[in-house]
Amino acid sequence: MKLKSFIVALTLTVMSSSAFAWVPFNAPVWVIPGQVKVEVANFNQYPIVCKGRALGTLANGQVLQAEFFEQVIYPGQYRYAFVYSNYVPFVNGWAEILCR
Repeated sequence: MKLKSFIVALTLTVMSSSAFAWVPFNAPVWVIPGQVKVEVANFNQYPIVCKGRALGTLANGQVLQAEFFEQVIYPGQYRYAFVYSNYVPFVNGWAEILCR
């Protein structure tokens, strides 16, 4: 009985550390002169939780970012992150998204 309890406890300990790990998410990024838009979509059959940030480089070299934390995305839904600039246009944009 003690061995069985030990095996169950060990399995739960090992599984729980890897079952809820953050995984990088490859999100599409759109760059237009006034904004950077990042789309996170859930095509799985179960909800996912994501966090991350959208970043954009302006023509003058300055980097702007917008962050979001612990967003629950249900199956078939989307979340967007935007970075805006009023005067200087964006020349590059990228995202760093992690989901579990």
